Amino acid sequence: VHGVPRGYSVDEEGNPDNRCFERRHQDGPVTKTKAMIDLPHLQENLEVAAAYPLEMQNSLSELGFKGGSIVYYEDLVSHEYSAENLVQSASAWKSLLASLGVTARTKDIKHALKKAVGTY
Repeated sequence: VHGVPRGYSVDEEGNPDNRCFERRHQDGPVTKTKAMIDLPHLQENLEVAAAYPLEMQNSLSELGFKGGSIVYYEDLVSHEYSAENLVQSASAWKSLLASLGVTARTKDIKHALKKAVGTY
């Protein structure tokens, strides 16, 4: 976040692991991913991360997007984890679209999201 060292992914032995999406779709035994956290910068990272949504909302307002609401990424993609979260994701997308002046029907949003259910 904003150039502050955060840490990096490591494998079970603590070795750096940059595979990201490849790791999620590998054949064979699943590798447990862990994180090496940069503790000296942890507080700074948390403070920057907490301020980020409001900063983005202000930036969008300056660009002419008025009245936008904050919608969390986790809510937008929660359907990718489980079909049980489809309603939550659809609601988040509807809120995001509405804040940008786009009217969308919930059933259409759900239909579009169903393709990605359980893909994570």
